[in-house]
Amino acid sequence: MSFKFKNEEGEKKEFTLIPDGELPFEIIAVEEGETKKGDPMVTSICKVIGEKYANRRIWHRVYFLTGNGAGIGKHWLKAIGEPFEGEIEVNPEAWKGKTFIGTVSSEEYVGKDGSDKSKNVITDVQEPEEVQF
Repeated sequence: MSFKFKNEEGEKKEFTLIPDGELPFEIIAVEEGETKKGDPMVTSICKVIGEKYANRRIWHRVYFLTGNGAGIGKHWLKAIGEPFEGEIEVNPEAWKGKTFIGTVSSEEYVGKDGSDKSKNVITDVQEPEEVQF
């Protein structure tokens, strides 16, 4: 397949962060991976639903650590309505379409070009029925 493409840069739009607060999200995609230490990790693409910021996306990493960090993955699974107690089989593909309430905040970081940047992050999650809007 071939097609024409005009390689011109358009006007750059200013990116605005979502203000800090709680918002409803839907998980629309997942990607499995692992931490540098070899622990399982899943990156979830989470889309804001039903609010002023509808369809905005935040990438959220969930770590399944053993020992001191074991509660992180358990808390996430509970919030999205997945099995979380005892020995379980984690199936990230089953997360697609699940909803939760996420606490959004902003985080500073240094971009690849060395400049200071900001991004939104999800710092906590709750089951949707736990929060009334």
